[in-house]
Amino acid sequence: MSFFLFFGVMNILCYLALIATWIILNDQVGLNLAFTLVTLGFSVSLVFFYREKFKGIYEGDFFKHFSNAFIRIVMVIFILGLVNFLGFKNPKKSDLSSFQYTTLSQQTLNLLEGIERPIELKVFARKNNFSAIQKLLELYRFENSNIHFSFYDAELKPHLVKKFSINQIPAIVVSTGDEKFITVTKINELEITNALIKATREKTPIFYFTIGHNELKLDSFSEDSGSFFKGLIERNSFRVRTINLSQVGKIPSDAHALVIWGPTSAFFDVELEKICSYLDQGGHLVAAIDPNFNDLPNQKLRALLESYSLRIDNNIVIDRLKHINGSNGSVPLIKRFNTNHPVVKDYQGELFFPVVSSVSVPSGSRYEKEVRPLLFTSPFPASWAENNLQQFLDGKSVFNEKEDQKGPVTLASSVITEKESKIVALGNSTFVSNNYQKFSSNFIFAMNIFSWIGDEDRLIAFETPGLKDEPIFMSGQQKSVIFYFSVLFLPILLSMFALFVFLRRKRL
Repeated sequence: MSFFLFFGVMNILCYLALIATWIILNDQVGLNLAFTLVTLGFSVSLVFFYREKFKGIYEGDFFKHFSNAFIRIVMVIFILGLVNFLGFKNPKKSDLSSFQYTTLSQQTLNLLEGIERPIELKVFARKNNFSAIQKLLELYRFENSNIHFSFYDAELKPHLVKKFSINQIPAIVVSTGDEKFITVTKINELEITNALIKATREKTPIFYFTIGHNELKLDSFSEDSGSFFKGLIERNSFRVRTINLSQVGKIPSDAHALVIWGPTSAFFDVELEKICSYLDQGGHLVAAIDPNFNDLPNQKLRALLESYSLRIDNNIVIDRLKHINGSNGSVPLIKRFNTNHPVVKDYQGELFFPVVSSVSVPSGSRYEKEVRPLLFTSPFPASWAENNLQQFLDGKSVFNEKEDQKGPVTLASSVITEKESKIVALGNSTFVSNNYQKFSSNFIFAMNIFSWIGDEDRLIAFETPGLKDEPIFMSGQQKSVIFYFSVLFLPILLSMFALFVFLRRKRL
């Protein structure tokens, strides 16, 4: 009898250990299956050698009551398992942290909302890195069930590492089921989101920035240059190239948009003709022109934009109500947006423009009704467009009914022509120079323009992808307490309580 009890207890402990191994070592399928077969074999052997004792047990009243209770428990477990499966297939989550630490950025959410085909993410890492990476990827799967991921121990799968040309781990290979795949080696939201963008788009938009007219220098790291801006565009999965219009026959066919950003010298007639030809063929254009205090502003380029109903006036916008302290109104803070335009429809913050011109619509112009403003200053009399630049330079800016333009003043506008050309005009270009890189709203507003111009409306958002790093550190002892209490002690305690209730009811 003692051997029977000993082997019976050992068999029960084997089953408890088996449950633990399937939970903890869920990736070791072969080991778990082998352990399962050994445990079942142990049970079969126990029943075979002690069949007489088992016969006396299962023919008694105790076994009948026990079997009824066991069947009920199995049914409860089955129902809970079904609920868990449905929850896994249709996940919902709630972020209760004060700063939304476990919530993806709006840009990522916009992207995931539009993914309708399965995306496979293959994770190659060491086993001890699996857990942290899985928590990040589960945020994606929560939002879109088309996101699937699997883990591979890079040290045990060298042939797969070689197949995908992985040079460092951890790495994630993003694929859509065909031969195209994107490899991510920096495991964070920004990199994963960009990989999903590249994997799901048919063609990467290329933006050609004009050079040769003292435009914003994209490769310089000086404070008044645009290297940070260029890097931001490229990190958002667009390509940046430069073009000197006087040295090419035409704007390349792979150009998704031409960008004229902050020119201070005039464009030649032949260059303007190439721009017009490009727009008439359905090309897109972004033009940012700063106020010019000299006698010869870029008149011909301004005239070209005016022919498309976008006039960048050569003036200074003053906002006495909303402005940077110490600027006397010449650096307006913008809090009023056109909520019907996709570029700024969800924005609730503020932008600023250092010395900016107004963008107006010529009366009776060709696309007058198609022009859509983006930003406005405060209403009059708080703001106006000062057309007397000398008066501004003398520090005597006062609204003049005959010369100046009443607020609210528009600082950026867009238009779509009958050729489906998208054109955006801004009265300032320096708001994205390197010395303002800490003011993220300015850069994200510019990126939203590029996303809209690049036909990537799903990327428009007023926050950058990137999880906030607020880790919770746990000691090995704390982890052990949580594991043993939840996996071993609590189930045993509940089982003992159930047995106590059963025996008490049996006595009654």
